[in-house]
Amino acid sequence: MLDIIGVRNFDAIYEDHKALVEIIKEKNVKKIEKVIKAHLNSGINRLQELINGEFSHYFNEKKTKKKKGGKKK
Repeated sequence: MLDIIGVRNFDAIYEDHKALVEIIKEKNVKKIEKVIKAHLNSGINRLQELINGEFSHYFNEKKTKKKKGGKKK
């Protein structure tokens, strides 16, 4: 969803989903893993600027711990 809101590259998103639907219709088990990986990676690639910028706090591994009472350690 962030891909649609943040990047607005509707054609690329549509093409990714169209390819997924076709493979599912064909029941092509050999292709599905490759296409799903490409689909997920294309979303990440389209969002790279937002991931590294505006939304970086969602992807930051550093966590702050709190003591009882709400104070940071």
